[in-house]
Amino acid sequence: MADPTAVVTVAEARRDFAAAAATLEEILGRNRHGEEDSGKNDRIFLIHLGAAYQQLGRYADAAEAFGRAKAVGGD
Repeated sequence: MADPTAVVTVAEARRDFAAAAATLEEILGRNRHGEEDSGKNDRIFLIHLGAAYQQLGRYADAAEAFGRAKAVGGD
């Protein structure tokens, strides 16, 4: 299976924000057991998810993702 972060990068480059959002949701739903920097990584994924939702016109979902990113990673 392809690296999920690479899938997101390609989807964003193709401006396929629905695919990017779906992959990011899958990444964020992963089992984090054993990850050391999961908070830092999740913040990055949440920011990308918020941007994808924003491009899709899903502004409430985008705001929620950005809020979660702030809560996970601070300012």
